[in-house]
Amino acid sequence: MTSTQLKALQDSNLATNNTRQITAEKLREVVTELIKKSGGWGDYNNSVGQPVQTIPDNNSETPWTKLENDGQGLLTNENYLPYYTTSLFSNSAIDLTNIPEGTVLTIRFDIELSILSNNTDVLFRVKFKNSAGAEVYTSLYDYRAFKTTGTLRGVNFYEFYVGSDIVDGSMEVELQCDNEIQAFWHGAFITIP
Repeated sequence: MTSTQLKALQDSNLATNNTRQITAEKLREVVTELIKKSGGWGDYNNSVGQPVQTIPDNNSETPWTKLENDGQGLLTNENYLPYYTTSLFSNSAIDLTNIPEGTVLTIRFDIELSILSNNTDVLFRVKFKNSAGAEVYTSLYDYRAFKTTGTLRGVNFYEFYVGSDIVDGSMEVELQCDNEIQAFWHGAFITIP
């Protein structure tokens, strides 16, 4: 329900009995809609024992590789989720099940990369799927060029809203590189304002 629709509900339906008082039924209806507007957050961390992923060079048969995160790490926290969902993460993906259309989500990705060859380019993208699991669209959200080898850990942020085409869908994180690298997705912090 949009803010305009909520205002219309308040204006037209709150005073519903002969003395123009708010009935319990209408109050519950409005409170439910207001609660749906409330946000929350979840933090999903990979288990320490999870293997580091090898991301092949994009000359291979799989140019994009989905990052894996089991969400079972010690720092995983689901104590502050929005009331209308039981999880924001499932099967190494941001889970949009029960997230109302129009909701804005901000994701902080914590990813560690091991660059194995000099002059390696790495692309980061997100892939959105609908409720049936079919790809709807992708969005490139970062590009990094590494001149030398080494291991580094950093965070990326991505913000989007739930459109009608991805309601009850999911969002995956994928990498592509021109030289083989190794990656470990430490965690995803998901906030809904």
